[in-house]
Amino acid sequence: MPFDQQAARAYYQVLHDVGMRIEARCFAKERKVLQAAHPERLPVEAWFVDVERTGTELTSILIPCHNQWHYTEACLQEIENWTNLPYEIILIDNGSTDETRTLTETEHMRIVRNVENRGFPTAINQGLAAAKGEYLVLLNNDTLVTPYWLEGLVNWLVLPKVGMVGPMSNETAPPQQLAAGYQKLEELPLFAMQVLKQHNQQALNVERLKGFCLALRRDVVQQIGPMDEQFGTGFFEDDDWSVRALQAGFQLLVAKDVYIHHFGNRTFQGMGLDTPSLLAANFQRFHQKWGSDYSKGYVQQTVPKTETALAKVSLCMIVRDEEHHLPEVLRDLQGLFAEMIVVDTGSQDRTREIARSAGAKVFEFPWIDDFAAARNVCLEHATGDWIFWLDADDRLPAAERAKLRQLFAKLPDVNVAYVMKCVCTNHQGNAPTVVDHIRLFRRADSHRWKYRVHEQILPALRQTGVQVVWSDVRITHVGYSDKEVRQRKLQRDLRILQLELDDQPNDPFTLFNLASIYQELQQPSEILEYAGRSLALSHPSDSIVRKLYALLVQAHRSLQQPTEALARCEAGLQVYPKDVELLFLYGLLLKDCQRFTRIRDEITNTPTLAQITNVPRGTFSKLA
Repeated sequence: MPFDQQAARAYYQVLHDVGMRIEARCFAKERKVLQAAHPERLPVEAWFVDVERTGTELTSILIPCHNQWHYTEACLQEIENWTNLPYEIILIDNGSTDETRTLTETEHMRIVRNVENRGFPTAINQGLAAAKGEYLVLLNNDTLVTPYWLEGLVNWLVLPKVGMVGPMSNETAPPQQLAAGYQKLEELPLFAMQVLKQHNQQALNVERLKGFCLALRRDVVQQIGPMDEQFGTGFFEDDDWSVRALQAGFQLLVAKDVYIHHFGNRTFQGMGLDTPSLLAANFQRFHQKWGSDYSKGYVQQTVPKTETALAKVSLCMIVRDEEHHLPEVLRDLQGLFAEMIVVDTGSQDRTREIARSAGAKVFEFPWIDDFAAARNVCLEHATGDWIFWLDADDRLPAAERAKLRQLFAKLPDVNVAYVMKCVCTNHQGNAPTVVDHIRLFRRADSHRWKYRVHEQILPALRQTGVQVVWSDVRITHVGYSDKEVRQRKLQRDLRILQLELDDQPNDPFTLFNLASIYQELQQPSEILEYAGRSLALSHPSDSIVRKLYALLVQAHRSLQQPTEALARCEAGLQVYPKDVELLFLYGLLLKDCQRFTRIRDEITNTPTLAQITNVPRGTFSKLA
């Protein structure tokens, strides 16, 4: 019965409790209308009297783009796939010369075209002028949205005090940053749903939101004004907007249950822009506009250098008995760094003499089976603004040194870390392994290495809100070329990891590294022990989990345990149904059981990473 107050309240509460917040508000709005029509039969109740917005009002999605058609196409497709609420798209074409020009307007999309690239803030302001929605979402064209993304953002915008909302993402700054728990884009929706389940209806109050995906209401824009176009091409226009929203009394929230994929800076890279210089110049504008109270969080309590001032970069190396490798690497680096800091951990050869003759500052630190401790001693002796680390068996060819010199000449005074490709040759004659390493970062007391072996700097950098930027510098690592040397290093790493495990017996990363070493040593029983423990302590979103399943499957197969191997593989595929390695192993197992035909077609139709179009090479590489 429509006038049953108790039943109506109960129904509203059920909708709210199960997370159907939009449906709950729609019901409350209907109840409010009914009460207004029949005040003599229905009293005003608190649960519906203040409802104004339901979340079903029109949302305008503003997408500025300049070329990069493949990213734009993928972005538009995922919006169509995963957007359930009423929406329109305002696409602002900033002077594109590629296939973007062929786009035509549709029922859901209108296009604003510029003859030339007028920059991100101006494009957004054009989109705001054309938008009709109650809610406005700024969305970069190099993003991929996921299931229930818009509901998760709008659910908070219906609250009058909330002015802006942003999602979690892989390629952004903390606290919005969340490591990608997937290696292939096919797994992105599943991972986003896992995030939604884990953080349902959770939000975090913040002072800044990044503009790659930023939702706000129309009345907020009316109060704080459009984007400040003095920021030109882009950078810090979103920070400026955040400050203005806070000053107007609005809250800024990160919706922890919304996750979208962000490729990051694809337009800037495609334009060949000098990103560090843009960051530095726009930070200067932001600092001049708002002063130190608002800008101090971006740098170490300093105002940026002028564009003509060169940053001081310290080379940091830890070495031991490297007289054969060290001369070549130090010879090539002459004149590139403000200082070279070499920490020797107990050499018995001419390593220290060679380092000093090359102009390095040499310090001694007794080896305590801890690479992170040695690297941290190196950091303590460095005096530069920036830290660049190398190993003695790393090589920087002339072309890469030239790239590095150009990068050093334009370093900004903001908290940025640069990722570089490390090409690892091996003794087996196979293709080199390519991994991503953070090689260049700001010197700070809080930036310290972690883990005795396979040491990591990224956890400390993330704690300080670092922006991770990919560079085009490639470093060659020759330390795996000699088979005997590699075997000695494996035994050393195994011993140190056991020490690490004694200190942290439940650290899943240490357990994973132990299992990986035992795989290379071909000891499957040990793989089962350590990979199994690591898996039990890990979350499905952790980057190591899919590899843990593969390690376990391979170990069972090596031990001729087909039933256990098949069970592990099927468990992994339940979490990562399109993982190429697990599917391949599944096919091998079924072939072992003479049931190969059941999986052959699925493997054939599953793309490998190399076959996925529109994804830059190295996007899914693990940061080490």
